[in-house]
Amino acid sequence: MANASGDRWFSHYFKRYFISQSQASFNSARSYCENTYKGSLVEISDTDEDTVLLGIIQALPESMNSLHRAHYWIGLMDLNGTFTHAKWINSNNTVGNWNSWHENIVVTSSKLCAGVSLENSSTQLRWINLNCADNFSFICQLGDELCKAPSVLFDSTCITSFYETLIFRLSEKYCKDLGKQLVQIESYNKLQALKSLMIRRSELWIGLKANNSKPTEFQQFKWLMPDFSIYPSFTNWGQFSQPKATDPQSGNCITIDSATLLWNNRRCNSFYPFICEQNLSCPVNWLQIGGNCYYSPATNFSSWSNAFAYCISMNATLAIIRDKSEFNFVESIVLSTGKSLWVALKSNSSGLKWFGKDEYQTYPHLRAVDICMVAGVIHSTIHWRLQKCLNNRHFYPLCMQDARAQASTDILV
Repeated sequence: MANASGDRWFSHYFKRYFISQSQASFNSARSYCENTYKGSLVEISDTDEDTVLLGIIQALPESMNSLHRAHYWIGLMDLNGTFTHAKWINSNNTVGNWNSWHENIVVTSSKLCAGVSLENSSTQLRWINLNCADNFSFICQLGDELCKAPSVLFDSTCITSFYETLIFRLSEKYCKDLGKQLVQIESYNKLQALKSLMIRRSELWIGLKANNSKPTEFQQFKWLMPDFSIYPSFTNWGQFSQPKATDPQSGNCITIDSATLLWNNRRCNSFYPFICEQNLSCPVNWLQIGGNCYYSPATNFSSWSNAFAYCISMNATLAIIRDKSEFNFVESIVLSTGKSLWVALKSNSSGLKWFGKDEYQTYPHLRAVDICMVAGVIHSTIHWRLQKCLNNRHFYPLCMQDARAQASTDILV
């Protein structure tokens, strides 16, 4: 089996894929994905993902996509051999009727595992049943575990309920040990999103507490949060009970009632289940490498300046590439999307320069002679080309912004 460092990484939304440089039987490939990366053989959820994987495979170097590597294991098998009710081995979900089985599929008890094949001039991967003991390349996936059900994804925050009953201090520690924090509720919409998490009739700890030993009003309760610049004003209080030593139903820590969604102050040493949240590093549909998030929209622009303005509207800039890992990552985005992408490299009076937000706002107007960098795919090969910044062709912006704290994992390429 090849060394893990040799695998080629690509990204699509919250999933990450790698294409193996070695070949293995179905079970060995499955074990490799699970043991090396804590992942699984790929599950292809729809035609869009199928098309993304097709583009990735088509753009692989010839040495990784030669004739003897024409098939790639995916995470699908059917012990009946008919594949009419096949299930993904990782999630146990059935496959929809959208998939593209090979026209010459043979129903046989000797071919119980599934792969995909690459055919010339194909617009889709072709699915085929194969002998599980044969050796083929394979595709593994990571990343869909970022916010799995029954957790709820709200904006860029993954929220999870835990029904172990703990005192407030230990529930806070439990969340922190998982890289999370007790949930903070900034809005009515987020409050409503919690409904599906609270599957049992109960009160649950949230990240709200009074530092005053004897609070007399709700205003003395504060969220447990590091960034006070975004301090929320939303509240949903129930009836305040001034803390008394003899009253177990009053105290300095806050629960949410699963039925009414009202907040109540309880003794911090009482035992309740609790709700944790984790701020994902990048917004939904953005991709991450290191400390940066990247996004390319469905909208294209014929002007570099308009593309830059779009990124600014997303609280981002056009992408600036600072090292080899970022360069490889951008190329993986180009390969997986098939788009031609504007980046932040543009000519000025002294040559080519990476433009940040300040430089762009200082010199927002383009000249007819200005040239800008575009990364695109031609015949399955990436080309970096200098194009006129005022161009009749429509290219897509590749936007970049800083990643936030509390990532559960870094995306590798």
